[in-house]
Amino acid sequence: MAKTKKKEEIVVKSFKVTMDKEMYEKYEFIKEYLGIRADAEVIRVLINKFYKDIIKNEKVEEDVLVF
Repeated sequence: MAKTKKKEEIVVKSFKVTMDKEMYEKYEFIKEYLGIRADAEVIRVLINKFYKDIIKNEKVEEDVLVF
């Protein structure tokens, strides 16, 4: 009997971000540098990069992360 792969749960989040000109320019630079057109994809890339560089390398414990 073939095993069926369990479907991954998908969560949809919507963001509305207010930025000053400097922050907007940084965001657009990152977006252009990555060659990404979709705003949501930029957010996904930044989240994964932050997680890989900071959280996964144990520089910060997940339960102590404070901004």
